Amino acid sequence: MEQYKKNKKIFFVGIDPGIKYSGIATIDINKKILNHSKIDSKNLLKFANEVEKILKKYKPLMTAVENVFTKKSPREAFKLCENRGVVIFLLEKNKLNYINVYTQEWKKALTGYGKAKSYQVKFMLKKFLKGSLKDKISEHELDALSLAYFALTRCSIE
Repeated sequence: MEQYKKNKKIFFVGIDPGIKYSGIATIDINKKILNHSKIDSKNLLKFANEVEKILKKYKPLMTAVENVFTKKSPREAFKLCENRGVVIFLLEKNKLNYINVYTQEWKKALTGYGKAKSYQVKFMLKKFLKGSLKDKISEHELDALSLAYFALTRCSIE
């Protein structure tokens, strides 16, 4: 915690692992969006390199990673687990704090309803991030920004 206090640069990252694409986003302690992107997650090595580049650049105080959930096929669940495993490995390798979050948990914290639709999430996120959210944003990026905000709200910084 001391290293963060000295630098006064405190960052939070949200990662939404996906089958074809994943979302990753970073916000700072002042709720300013620093980046958000949709990463191709079909190639694990390229995916890992992109995620690690962001983690090393920002060294977040906390990262929120969405837990795996799928109603579809076991094949999709396995692919999601592979991508999520890469993320967890990178967080552990770089000795970064993280929390695992189910979709309904972060949606409820953000909107008050665990099954909120994307437009509802976007509406609330615009309010919390002081209107700095762009209209054109992928669902993966939106989820990643929501997870980053959720990570911020779960940290007590003195």
